[in-house]
Amino acid sequence: MKKILLDMDVGIDDSVALAYAMASPDIDLVGVTATFGNVHVGQSVCNARFLLDLLDARDVPVEAGLSHPLGAEKFLRSNDVVSIHGADGVGNIGEKYGVSVPDKDQLDASGRGVDFILDAARRYGQDLTLVPTGPLTNIAAAIRQDSQTMAGIGGIVMMGGALTVTGNVTEAAEANIIADPLACQEVFESGVPVTMVGLDVTMRTLLTSENTAAWRATGSRAGAYLADMLDYYIDQHVGMYSLHGCCYTHDPSAVVCALHPEWFRTLRLPLACVTSGPDAGRTTCPSQCVEYSASATTQACVDVDAPAVERDINQTLLSGL
Repeated sequence: MKKILLDMDVGIDDSVALAYAMASPDIDLVGVTATFGNVHVGQSVCNARFLLDLLDARDVPVEAGLSHPLGAEKFLRSNDVVSIHGADGVGNIGEKYGVSVPDKDQLDASGRGVDFILDAARRYGQDLTLVPTGPLTNIAAAIRQDSQTMAGIGGIVMMGGALTVTGNVTEAAEANIIADPLACQEVFESGVPVTMVGLDVTMRTLLTSENTAAWRATGSRAGAYLADMLDYYIDQHVGMYSLHGCCYTHDPSAVVCALHPEWFRTLRLPLACVTSGPDAGRTTCPSQCVEYSASATTQACVDVDAPAVERDINQTLLSGL
């Protein structure tokens, strides 16, 4: 079993990714560290813990990480994110199911998530894969605190960025990266092996209303919760992308890639991130990248066996619900 630590801003597609990780017989989920992005860090913790309770996985630890980007004093949640993920991050169904809402003073309360990442890195070393599906703040902070320990892990498989396609927040930037471009740049230049699972591949893979109907038909409360949540997300894709009856599979794709890299084609490049100005959040490669590509510790996914990924996500979830 592959030991995976998820670092998540637990919104809708993060929740599907978390459920997939729990359902997979090939993943040993060592814990979840929460970050900001789709929601404030406190709500991210609540959303993760609620879903793990539904999945009878209360023993999986969930720790709050940092509450705001590197170099910033606070996190400001955008109106677009509220629309896409709902006010509660789970499609506005949290009250229906009883998801906890943190007190105001806990909404942006940082916890020991960074220490938890470092503890896991020391304990598991090369056997540990970090899969961040939100801003890379917690990962960058762990590298700042103990780069030698972080250099010893198996690697990072991150959802974020866009190399050969445009961004989904600005023309330059994808949502997770623009939330903390400095953290992304520090992770890229750290020397820790990084696989970027960006919009280049996550927008080629779909989940559909047929999938959510199958999850609901299991009769489990977890199946109904995930189905209601993703149906909300599918509805948002009509206005955003003119998609009908389906949605892109962003965060689950990163977990699948960590487990099945053979379904993804990658380019090994010395990736960089623009940290300021109008192109802030752009993930790119310096002009001399061809010369240094062989020794690069970063790679970007540029193609995917979408049917294999779609089938695996749906079948794995059905087996776990």
